[in-house]
Amino acid sequence: MTVTIKPKKLYAFILKYNIGLISLIVLLAAAQFFREAERIRLITKPNNPNAFGDGDIVRVIDVIDGDELLIEKDGIQTNLRILGIKSFNSSLSDPLITEYGRVCFQYLGSTAKNQKAKIKIPSKRVGGQGRLLGILFLADQSGQYRFDLGKDLISKGYSMVYSRYDFDLMLKYLEVENQSKFEKNGFWGNETISNRVISMKNIWLGIYVPEFCS
Repeated sequence: MTVTIKPKKLYAFILKYNIGLISLIVLLAAAQFFREAERIRLITKPNNPNAFGDGDIVRVIDVIDGDELLIEKDGIQTNLRILGIKSFNSSLSDPLITEYGRVCFQYLGSTAKNQKAKIKIPSKRVGGQGRLLGILFLADQSGQYRFDLGKDLISKGYSMVYSRYDFDLMLKYLEVENQSKFEKNGFWGNETISNRVISMKNIWLGIYVPEFCS
């Protein structure tokens, strides 16, 4: 579906919500990102997750969003949900959230797309949405597959540790996240966003959060 914004309606929207030029540019860029992410999501549906095994070498074909990739092995493709991380989804109603989602999306595109990687698959190999679950290791400078992509996203403050479900590397990921938070990397440098992240984590742990539970 193509969304067309007429100039008169756009002008009225700007006046109504008092949007400045820079904010408008951010909003329009977010809209473009949202359309591209949705386009990729629509044309890439999960299939054949059981065709992939622990330790397989795959190629990253495309980026679906900040924690999901399209991978391929021997001509077979499937969607991989990067295990242990949670990235922000795009949201046109919240440009700030969208901006951090877009940063993560673009970083994945420049770092992982068209690269070979090794996947580590847990005992529960398929998630609730039919996507393959796994940790992705890109080749480092020595050519060994030791560059943990999920951990890298956490260290840069582009993603948070998805602590709702336990996984083997959770403690290591949490250590990296605490350091990233201390250094105010990525979204940790924004008080509003970092507070939202902390609130979400508390909810995952079953801790009462007034702003979400009232």
